[in-house]
Amino acid sequence: MVGITADDLIEQMSWACKADCVFCYQKGSPPFMRVKMRMSKEEIKTRLKYYNGKKGLTWCTPYENDEVLNNPFIENVLKQIRRKDKEMLRIITNGVALTPQMIAKLKKAMPLFIDISLNSTNPEIRRKLMRDSSPEIAIQSIPLLRKHKIPFVVKIVAWPGVPFSDIEKTIKYADKYDAFRVEIGSPGVTRYLPDVSFDYKRHWKRVVKFVNSIKRKYNIPIVSDIYIDKNNYRRWDIPVVQGTIKHSPAYTHGVKPGDVIEEVNGQLVDSLFGVFRELLKRRKARLKIRRGGKTLFFNLKEKKKYPYLFDGQRMRGPFGIRFKLAKELMLSDDDIIDIKRFANIHRAKRVLVLTSARAYFLIKYKMEKLKLFKSSNARIKLAIAENKMYGGNTKCANLLVVDDYIHAVKKHKKEFKPDLVVIPSSPFNAWERDVVGRVNLDIERETKVPVEFVYNEIL
Repeated sequence: MVGITADDLIEQMSWACKADCVFCYQKGSPPFMRVKMRMSKEEIKTRLKYYNGKKGLTWCTPYENDEVLNNPFIENVLKQIRRKDKEMLRIITNGVALTPQMIAKLKKAMPLFIDISLNSTNPEIRRKLMRDSSPEIAIQSIPLLRKHKIPFVVKIVAWPGVPFSDIEKTIKYADKYDAFRVEIGSPGVTRYLPDVSFDYKRHWKRVVKFVNSIKRKYNIPIVSDIYIDKNNYRRWDIPVVQGTIKHSPAYTHGVKPGDVIEEVNGQLVDSLFGVFRELLKRRKARLKIRRGGKTLFFNLKEKKKYPYLFDGQRMRGPFGIRFKLAKELMLSDDDIIDIKRFANIHRAKRVLVLTSARAYFLIKYKMEKLKLFKSSNARIKLAIAENKMYGGNTKCANLLVVDDYIHAVKKHKKEFKPDLVVIPSSPFNAWERDVVGRVNLDIERETKVPVEFVYNEIL
């Protein structure tokens, strides 16, 4: 039994998906992960019975995270959760089931917000991408969500072949109905999708360039996935505003996408994480911002509630400011220094730090900035744990599995011979398990090398 959120409990109760997306994550998963396991009515009742809203107690699950709104018992599930837990609920959906009747049911379970994979407001393009036989349902759900004051995030996968003009039309539609933000996702392809082939690096650079060119035209944050290489890694540590939430203090005072925050309350900040952490601490903030060649100052005071949105900073960000964040990249200076602390605790002489390919250059930069390679008594080596199980163009930590780390440790044991391995915790869930359900303790058990995990202090 471990502590989880109501969001986790909801995801466990997902049902068969009625879409068939060309970019479906299940198609890109290994065959053994595609086995469908659905909760029975009795199992649902048992989990709801033992769920404790304050402590969040439940247990690990093998059940698929598919489409929770297709669960025929969803209305009762939400009622039962609301008796124990009044926190914000997050519901992830492809929109196929977002009928007026379903939206009315969701309204009764507030507060919640919806992540909707819309992808296009063009019925034919959505039908082609998602094999959605009734694309109008999802498209027409957007104004209904706004009408019922249910906050929502619009997600768009920038699939090759979809015109940028169509992506912008979908963004414009989301902006018209006050979406909380728009997320532009990269088209991930694994080795289990052999029929899909394109130049990922070239395509994604074009997408990012396009997204950056239109951000200032709209009043909602537009955030794209992060692509980091040896030429641009420093850029991702700069505290650049990606957008501001409508009606928030930052929005009403005129903070704009592309603004660079240089000071918070007179204190210099030189990293994205540093700004994010400082702003989370405060109810008032004086920001020094660089906009092009100009220096601007903003005095912000946090609101308890934004019109139409909801209490708290969980999803809106401090003062309504949205940054480009990724869990595997949000390591503070203290998190990096933990590597040295672990080395001292274990009296290690050779420390192997394993990271994802996406985070490698940024973490290396942070380690060099803190002089970690030189200041430690141990020899520290930073290396990439390759996404061998998924393959394809996958570079992120979320899809690294225990076997990938075991392979990396064994590879470096031959020459470097580490006596300690340090790994960021982002690939592992609340039960310390990877996406296939294997516990991270197996890395140490199988490699016979002590392993420590860096747990991000905020995320």
